[in-house]
Amino acid sequence: MRKYLCLSSILICIVFIGAGLTTGQDKVEVKMIAGVPHVLNPAKPLKGMISIEVEKVLEIDPYKIEDVGMRLIFFARNDDGSVILYDPNSVEARRFNSKGEHLGLLFRKGQGPGEFWQGPGVNIFFMNNQIWAFNMVKLAKYDKEGRFLEDKKLRSEPVILVSDDLCFIRDRRMDTEKIELASLDLGKENSSPAIVFFQAEKVGMHRSPDGKRGFANIWVTPSVNFTYDPASQTFYGALNTEYKIHQKDLMGETVAVIEKSHKNVKLSRKDKEQMLHIRDASDNWKFDACPDYLVAISGLAALPSGYLAVERFTSVQEREIDVFDPKGQYVYVLKLPEGIRLDKTQFFRSGIAAILERNEGYIYAEFKVKNLPEIFR
Repeated sequence: MRKYLCLSSILICIVFIGAGLTTGQDKVEVKMIAGVPHVLNPAKPLKGMISIEVEKVLEIDPYKIEDVGMRLIFFARNDDGSVILYDPNSVEARRFNSKGEHLGLLFRKGQGPGEFWQGPGVNIFFMNNQIWAFNMVKLAKYDKEGRFLEDKKLRSEPVILVSDDLCFIRDRRMDTEKIELASLDLGKENSSPAIVFFQAEKVGMHRSPDGKRGFANIWVTPSVNFTYDPASQTFYGALNTEYKIHQKDLMGETVAVIEKSHKNVKLSRKDKEQMLHIRDASDNWKFDACPDYLVAISGLAALPSGYLAVERFTSVQEREIDVFDPKGQYVYVLKLPEGIRLDKTQFFRSGIAAILERNEGYIYAEFKVKNLPEIFR
């Protein structure tokens, strides 16, 4: 595996210290800690808040297709604009070309070669102009026209595919969570050992005093957020309780640590009552078990041109998206168009693909971004 040394990032960081980039009295600072540049950002973005201006260029309503059985819709989009809409629970996946025309099912339900059966949810990725479908036990590969090529058994479920033989996996055990780069054939004699990219302790459930009950949710429960930018082969990982993102190359070496001045939002008793669905006195233990503050980070996403989106909570009901440039500078608070959520969105070179709610179902839509030319081209 080739190691990518990001010496340019270090040199750029040194220049920032001398340049003293400022917004009012706030400035970006870079400190070298154990040989790693830590980019320390102020609480406010250098360029303020900006709304993405978009023009819809494609819409696919899968429910217009006869006999469609999808309820929950996920999607995968290829660089050539072809799309697969799928329901991981019903194990139904439908192919569409770049014009939104339906091309048929990707695979049949079953247990034969290239087939999947209801059970562990199926995920689908485009990679190397091929289609990859997998669940916890099996991976199948198809060409871009949906013709079956090969499949193999899996020992660990991939979260993100990196190459023909590498993937990121999430390993949860007790109160420990690890993100590892592992071989798709992990466990075989000749497979390379997994590389730990991020590890966190004391994560997971909040438990009652007797240990018999517990809860976890996205607002207060410690966990690991991560994303991967295939264009730059860069990993970003963070413990969601603190605003500190670790940027690493594919060898697992830390290239930089991006931080931002941030205060986690304090919770009122009323907030906890709504968030924890307190029913009666038997649930009162949840008040004590629940932290008094929201986690800092609710999601990470790689943007085009080397930019990074970091979603954070501003209240139990609301979130904001911070954007960092390739140098780790906090440049924008980004406002997405109404109805578009970061966790149901894929960013591509010139725009955004997203799943939108409509009436009783969902649609797939693509938008061309008309502003932010430094990110979307």
